Amino acid sequence: MFEPFISQLRTIRKRELALRLLSVVMIGTSALMMWGGLKFITSTTAPVVVVLSESMSPGFHRGDLLFLHQWSTEQPLDIGDIVVYNLRGHAVPIVHRILTTHDDRDTGETLYLTKGDANPGFDVGLYPGG
Repeated sequence: MFEPFISQLRTIRKRELALRLLSVVMIGTSALMMWGGLKFITSTTAPVVVVLSESMSPGFHRGDLLFLHQWSTEQPLDIGDIVVYNLRGHAVPIVHRILTTHDDRDTGETLYLTKGDANPGFDVGLYPGG
């Protein structure tokens, strides 16, 4: 299975092999540097996410890449804005649209009700406490 690959490696000179390995290392390092740069520019830990479901179709489809930026508290989120958020205990980010907002009576914090464009119902069932 690996015999052709191994025999090809044996015919490569040490210097050529070192140059190929160095190229692979440089490509990997460049990718990490680009990721770090995107994290810095966008002020987020995940500047790119992949859409994992069809819940936002026809706008976004499974496999689409979304480039994110950090939301500023000085610019409030509005109804119709698309947000990406994580629920506690779930590693998969959710990409949905804000349908309505209301202020918590106890804390005064603004709360958002979201929904995927293609979903039949709101995301109430996703939140802790339903």
